[in-house]
Amino acid sequence: MEKFKDFEWGNVPLDDINIITEEIFVDNMYLKHSQVNENDVVVDIGANCGAFTCSILEKNPKKVYCIEPDPTCFDRLRKNILKYSND
Repeated sequence: MEKFKDFEWGNVPLDDINIITEEIFVDNMYLKHSQVNENDVVVDIGANCGAFTCSILEKNPKKVYCIEPDPTCFDRLRKNILKYSND
């Protein structure tokens, strides 16, 4: 979790940040039924600002397709992916 201390949440309310952080990093809710492995293709529908996508980048998926209709969230998503894909 320390790795994501500079994650750009934008105007996401603190309560939502806490819920998303717990779901992704504590409960591993999005990985309960299927793990992400190297060379997998992943689709993140409703990617928001990219918390889940950034959390799986170290697993080296072949491709990650992110769908986010909100332009503000999409811009933040793009910035976060660029920031965390270079680590």
